[in-house]
Amino acid sequence: MPKPRRKPGPYRVLGRDISAIDPSHNKTARAAYQAIIGADPSRALDGATRRRIAEYARAELGHIAYAPWLETYAALRGTFVEGCLPDNYVLRHVVPYSMSTYGIVTGPTLARRILPAAPIPDLAYQIAGQFYGLSMERIKPEDLADVIFAEISVVYVKQKGGLQGKGVQRLKRDDFSLDKLPHRDFVIQGEVQLDPEFAALSAGGTSTLRITTVHPGTRPAQAVSVGIRLGRSGDSHIRTASALKVILDIEAEELAPVGCMPDWSATTHHPDSGLRFEGQKVPGVRRAAEEMARLHDQLPHIRLIGWDVGIAPDGTPWVYEVNMAHVGVTFPEAFVGPLFKQFGWHRLHLMDDGEVFR
Repeated sequence: MPKPRRKPGPYRVLGRDISAIDPSHNKTARAAYQAIIGADPSRALDGATRRRIAEYARAELGHIAYAPWLETYAALRGTFVEGCLPDNYVLRHVVPYSMSTYGIVTGPTLARRILPAAPIPDLAYQIAGQFYGLSMERIKPEDLADVIFAEISVVYVKQKGGLQGKGVQRLKRDDFSLDKLPHRDFVIQGEVQLDPEFAALSAGGTSTLRITTVHPGTRPAQAVSVGIRLGRSGDSHIRTASALKVILDIEAEELAPVGCMPDWSATTHHPDSGLRFEGQKVPGVRRAAEEMARLHDQLPHIRLIGWDVGIAPDGTPWVYEVNMAHVGVTFPEAFVGPLFKQFGWHRLHLMDDGEVFR
């Protein structure tokens, strides 16, 4: 007879059990913290630091439920830095402010329509059960393969609503079948040939930049962080479950000396290739950051965007995805935050709806 599953114990902050508040965030943040200190016990926070973080979360961010992510940031960085925003704060306050009354205006089938100047490798779409080309001309099912493989040998099928690399298929002409395609809306993108130096960073897997840009409204958009996700050997595309993350210095176009594994434990090198991060150059990062900021200037309706980008041999930054609701700021906030204090976003919980939904 199997043993009953043990329920996790209470998570107490300043003596209060916050296990039921933002439970998925609590769980994720706690697991990340445990992985960090499990790999390096010297990163464990002492009681005084935990109390300081809890008091800061309550006094400055409005609730102690924001403490778990701040603890994770502090453990990874080696010190607590005020002003960094926890993921649950970003989703509760920053994302609604960023999108205002416009809502989620993008997705895999919409990005090229709202950002026509962006280099996006789309080839075709399925929308409400119908196939369409880049100009929204209808494509007959029997003609779809000829259209998408006319000039390219490998395509990626990306479902609407797919997160963390899930719902992505890599298909060749010989593998292609209408029966293999998802039922929900999707985009079909051509495979981008990456710059050899850029591709080599992931030991035969794949590499993708995540560029975070902010449009303050009062001045042009700017890139506030660039990180790189490095796939593992054999990965056909980036998966959150396997990819490493390393922050980049935009001006120096150089990897930080320490990145993290998928479970948030710190690492100084790629486990497959042995590539050490410190001092490793990534050409094209500065141009990519500048071009994503210029693209964001074409969409001032949205304050915060996360761009998934690959660098081609000629230096062109190709845009794979435009993320507005799931920007993913925990990693850059942990390593180089605060990213958003300069914009006053750490005070968004004090604003009324008239200020947020402008």
